[in-house]
Amino acid sequence: MKKTLFSLTIIMLIASISYSDYIEIGTGTYHTANIPFYGYRDYGWSRVIYLQSEIGAAIDITKISYCLSNTVENYETNNQKIYMKHTTDTIFFSNDYEDTSTYQEVYNGTINWDGSGWFDIILDTPFNYNGSDNLVIYYQNHDGDRAIA
Repeated sequence: MKKTLFSLTIIMLIASISYSDYIEIGTGTYHTANIPFYGYRDYGWSRVIYLQSEIGAAIDITKISYCLSNTVENYETNNQKIYMKHTTDTIFFSNDYEDTSTYQEVYNGTINWDGSGWFDIILDTPFNYNGSDNLVIYYQNHDGDRAIA
């Protein structure tokens, strides 16, 4: 049985090497247990569009962060994948599981969630955000033994 996961704020912290230390998106007042994934399920996914007006200038994204609103201890999630891409869309037109061929895979591996507060995920491959389009972050959780429906 899966451990109870944690509640995350939708605030995203995007780190950059070349311009600023970070960009914080959101107010920190909204909490959800479903982003980046729902811990009671073996498989799942989430995706979020961040607007250019929220991000600003072009940056190299080297890590993303989630703010854990409760404390977890050594919650290991295997086979996690994170993808990013530029888009002109401001909303999603489908709730379908996406084909990742149009995305850049930026992380593939195990994540160990431990503690509370800000939690960084260092990307395997930096994403070069162009500063003019919106950004989609697509998170896939493949930790378990059930197929995605």
